[in-house]
Amino acid sequence: MLHTSTCRERTKKEDNIKTAADHIEDAADALYDSVETYQKALQILTPSLDATQEKIDQLSTQISKAPVQTPGTAHSSYSSVVTAHIPLQVDRALGHAALQARQILLDPLPGGTLFPSKTLKHDIATKIKTTLKAARDDTTPEGTICSITTLHNGGIIVELETELLAKWLNNQPGKSALESHLDIPVLFHQHQYPLVLEYLPIQMQIEQEDFLQQIEQENQLETSALTSIRWIKPPTKCSAEQWKAFALLHITDVQIANDIIHEGLCLESERFSARKDRREPMRCTKCQKFNHIAKNCTSSQDTCGTCRNQHRTSACNSYHTTHCTNCRSQQHTSWSCSCPKFIKCCKELDDKYPEN
Repeated sequence: MLHTSTCRERTKKEDNIKTAADHIEDAADALYDSVETYQKALQILTPSLDATQEKIDQLSTQISKAPVQTPGTAHSSYSSVVTAHIPLQVDRALGHAALQARQILLDPLPGGTLFPSKTLKHDIATKIKTTLKAARDDTTPEGTICSITTLHNGGIIVELETELLAKWLNNQPGKSALESHLDIPVLFHQHQYPLVLEYLPIQMQIEQEDFLQQIEQENQLETSALTSIRWIKPPTKCSAEQWKAFALLHITDVQIANDIIHEGLCLESERFSARKDRREPMRCTKCQKFNHIAKNCTSSQDTCGTCRNQHRTSACNSYHTTHCTNCRSQQHTSWSCSCPKFIKCCKELDDKYPEN
């Protein structure tokens, strides 16, 4: 009986030991799984942690190199802080605008030339510098010519040292003085700023000769501040149901253009909004591809911009079928602004022309 009791106790202890061993083994497996999970998480986070540490090191270096502002020195102005952190695209656009403000454009009269085609740029610049020196009077701002750019039509872009000198030459006294000493018939062209006027009634007679003068008087603008206005899509090509359209307005003064963008423009006692005219990708209306127009298209057949079949878009009778030629999508047309290919081309143009 004692032997039986001893055996029972031993069996019970062995069972307890085995149960404890099983618990220890389960705990070890769980610990191993946790360590493996933490290692994977650490591998994923390591690049981010390294990048964060690198950024902290850069900021620490910048802070250590920053000049210490001594008591009594003036604080940085708001404008200086803002201009110190201008995005690259905006900075490029501002630089381009500042360069244009220092330029004048000289064109030959129709059928004529300013200089022979093989004239060296240095000789052209010397001639204009000599002419500018001879044309100077008491009202002429200081400065001279920085560079010139010849154009395919025989015209030249003259870059001057200061914006004041460019403005003087673009106004009548400067024009007359330069023309009288240049001894070459020349046309001055001012830089123009195109704006899109939105949702104008089609019956509005913008083609009238005195329409621009009426706008200037109604909005109290300078005389000749507006140079031209036209419909972007002629009313004759609009559908019978359409009764509003967009117009393109050209302005000679950048400040007036900015004011119109901010405040709109009154036409016949009604205020209309305006926006900057952006460069957009050219799309051929024959083959629907980008970066050329139908006049220069080499395709032998027309491709519909709506359904992608071989006919003109204007002759399409498919009202429910859409198929984009450029991205092969059946969710939109070739002329849709939501097309990924169109959006990509717009991005490329924005990079090329930051003023967009």
